[in-house]
Amino acid sequence: MADGLGEHRRAGAGVRFARLGLADVDRAEQILRRPTMVQVLGEHESALLSCLSTVADPDQALGLLERFLEVASPQALRTFQADEDFRGRLVDILGMSEALGEFLVLHPEQWGVLADGEALA
Repeated sequence: MADGLGEHRRAGAGVRFARLGLADVDRAEQILRRPTMVQVLGEHESALLSCLSTVADPDQALGLLERFLEVASPQALRTFQADEDFRGRLVDILGMSEALGEFLVLHPEQWGVLADGEALA
């Protein structure tokens, strides 16, 4: 019976992820369960999922976000957790441009450019 319940929960998560635009729901579930993601996202997981639903490529955004968060500075991680606007801009960029996402993964010290919304306006 426990196996059936677990299967039902996974199916429910899969449907929810598919509704958000994630094509690879198994990969999304795996990424969201990884220790770095659990620790950084904490109570912000539902906000992140909401952000993902509005980007061009949610799967790309989630994968690049995981990679960015693994190399980001403590200050970048704190900003990601505390600043909803920064979080939204970062996810937008990661879902819009693989090249910019790869740049941020390779040069995580450049995150501050996205933190200043006025400078981007």
